[in-house]
Amino acid sequence: MLEKAIEKLRKEMDQEKDNAYTQVVGGYLIKFLNKNQGAAERFLAEDKTIAKSLETMKNEASKKKKNNFAMFTLEEGLGQLNIDGKDKIQVAIERLKMFEPPAGYYLAFSGGKDSECIKELAIMAGVKFDAHYNHTTVDPPELVYHIRNNHKDVAIHYPEKSMWKLIEEKLMPPNRSARYCCDVLKEGGGEGRFVVTGVRWAESARRKNTRNVVEFDKYGSQSRKAKQQREIFLMSDNDEKRKMIENCQVKGKHILNPIVDWTEDDVWKFIKLRNIDYCELYDEGFKRLGCIGCPLAGKRNMEKDFERWPIYYTNYIKAFERMLEERDHRGLKTDNWKTGEDVMKWFMNC
Repeated sequence: MLEKAIEKLRKEMDQEKDNAYTQVVGGYLIKFLNKNQGAAERFLAEDKTIAKSLETMKNEASKKKKNNFAMFTLEEGLGQLNIDGKDKIQVAIERLKMFEPPAGYYLAFSGGKDSECIKELAIMAGVKFDAHYNHTTVDPPELVYHIRNNHKDVAIHYPEKSMWKLIEEKLMPPNRSARYCCDVLKEGGGEGRFVVTGVRWAESARRKNTRNVVEFDKYGSQSRKAKQQREIFLMSDNDEKRKMIENCQVKGKHILNPIVDWTEDDVWKFIKLRNIDYCELYDEGFKRLGCIGCPLAGKRNMEKDFERWPIYYTNYIKAFERMLEERDHRGLKTDNWKTGEDVMKWFMNC
């Protein structure tokens, strides 16, 4: 009976090969059957299908929602906290186990507190993975030393062009609306792989609205092309749009965010529980460890960065001056930018 129930599910999955939702839910139901063989008879019922399961999940979400929001269990929502008494650590480990690919995960490692957590969780889960760190050329030196000294198994990738060269070539400083530095220096790697990241909803309002437990995405979850081609499946129509699964309808880079629902307190409790070494900059009062002088961090944090690492302030000025020379060479207007210092004033307030 078990074999017939699984055969039925596989047949529906074969008929819906291009439907990522059917594949994920079907795979989960097969795992469920293997652990709960007594349920096989129920799955053989004519009205028991993967499509019906998806519809039931949506209906149940609407019943559970409060203030137009519903949080599902792992079994009900494929990745959310469950009602079986499992804590967030157990849930994150199950997420990693559930989607483990044959080739293993590509673990995107930044050296920050969230990356420390996902790497430790991957080890605890016993899943196969290889960790990668993209050196941006504007990372805090202490962070780079921490990775080299404490994570010798992490592959460090150096970019073909530094931040300073990119500024000169792009003819403008990076800013909130032109984040070319992120595309070139931070978000590369993992093409064709299942990527694990430490993205968390608590980090920003934007991530609450755009990032999910699982993302099936060829172009990068926030790229324009991805947004044009992405089909969204909502477990509930909540205002914060906390989506469970995304499908770009194409094969490519997939993303798993196992601690997406963790708070900062959850992160630090886990780090202390597991006695994980972390970068010393956190003890100096730094809340997040990103690129030095990142405009997304805001003026106050930029000033703090440049006070801590003045050589990077100088390097930005020099890069801005070369940028102005290139703009002048191409006959482009520079408006109020006459010197590298002028550009820096704009950069700090953009």
